[in-house]
Amino acid sequence: MSDIHDFNARVIAGFRANGGAVGGDFAGATILLLTTTGATPGLEQVSPTVCRVEGDDAYVVASKAGAPTNPDCYHNPVANPEVTVEFGTDSYAVRAAVIEGAERDRIYQARAEQYPGCAEYETLVGGARVIPVVRLDRIRPDPPGRAIAPRHGRPIYRRPHDGSCRDRAVRLVPASDRPAPGSGAAAPVLQRVAPAARLRGTEAGRRAPCACRPEPGVDG
Repeated sequence: MSDIHDFNARVIAGFRANGGAVGGDFAGATILLLTTTGATPGLEQVSPTVCRVEGDDAYVVASKAGAPTNPDCYHNPVANPEVTVEFGTDSYAVRAAVIEGAERDRIYQARAEQYPGCAEYETLVGGARVIPVVRLDRIRPDPPGRAIAPRHGRPIYRRPHDGSCRDRAVRLVPASDRPAPGSGAAAPVLQRVAPAARLRGTEAGRRAPCACRPEPGVDG
């Protein structure tokens, strides 16, 4: 076991020193470093892994060189799906998901065509297990605030809730309360809600929206 750890340590060191490029047994292969938290809580592990990349997603075949048991790069993400990937000089968070069926078969076949040794692993397994494939979905950070609804084809982002919203509270003026078209009067769409109306226990207080929480169903 120590030999494997020493080998992985050399690959990891070379990967980080050369911007993701490695030599030796991994020369020419697409490699990432997968940092997972083990099924044993708090035990972090970094594993160099051959992968297939499609768009923002990467796929890892948990072959373990045809061994009858699944490797840690399968068990750990199953126990704790949010893991970290190092790819080239980039490092980012991903969410791991075990894929099955047609998607799994497609990725495994593509991997076997790229690395013929992968096709032999199913023979070595001898039916002891179906070699799993894990998809690593890149987690993209949301822009400030939180998207709540589309408006004119664009998402709206809600500001974080804070106490000042009581002074910024507004409501949508119903169409029935707006001046008739052609009357020449201004037709306000938003009307400020008095802070006092937001006191708990009043009907107005329960229904009046704050500025950082627009009314449900209002999409502009």
